This record gives sequence, structure tokens and C-alpha cells, in this order.
Amino acid sequence: MFEAASKDDGEDKTDFKQYIDATFTGITIYRALVAQEVLRKENPEHISLKEMTAVSA
Repeated sequence: MFEAASKDDGEDKTDFKQYIDATFTGITIYRALVAQEVLRKENPEHISLKEMTAVSA
């Protein structure tokens, strides 16, 4: 994420990271991993066992 915040025009390399502060936006995210064996035991027909899935809000 911060690599794009640096400018290198050959002569002058400016590191803009020093000007970037993290700001809470009020948005949170959570992630979890479940072993295939556990998911297969709980729900053998779950779509994640058949294809890659991603959920976004």
C-alpha cells in the first residue's frame, strides 16, 4: 500500500509515507480460515469446497 506513496523520478526520491497517518474510517473487517476437513464434516455440499469464493459487503 505504501510503495505507491513513494516517488522516484531518477534524481529525487521522495518518501511520502512520512506524511501519511492511519485514520479510522469506522469500517471493520474480519476474516477466518476453516480447515477443509472441518467444513466437509459440517457441510459436505458447501460451495467453498467446490470453487473459490469471496464475500464483500
